[in-house]
Amino acid sequence: MTGRRYREVITPYPICQMMAKLQANEGLHEIIAKKGFVSANDPACGSGAMIIALADEMYQQYVNYQQQLHVTVTDLDPHCV
Repeated sequence: MTGRRYREVITPYPICQMMAKLQANEGLHEIIAKKGFVSANDPACGSGAMIIALADEMYQQYVNYQQQLHVTVTDLDPHCV
């Protein structure tokens, strides 16, 4: 990866919270009732703000995110993680 530079893009945490609220309100409890958990995939996780916001939103909805959230995260830049 010598010579290649990636532009750093950071999503502000309030935007992450808004996105988590939008996603978690669309059938979250129904998915958990059916499968026992929900899954999230963040292919450019950086510091993990999106996943943290999702876990916080689940907590706000009285969902045990520690047992009912399965997360897969990756990033291109090992320095971001």
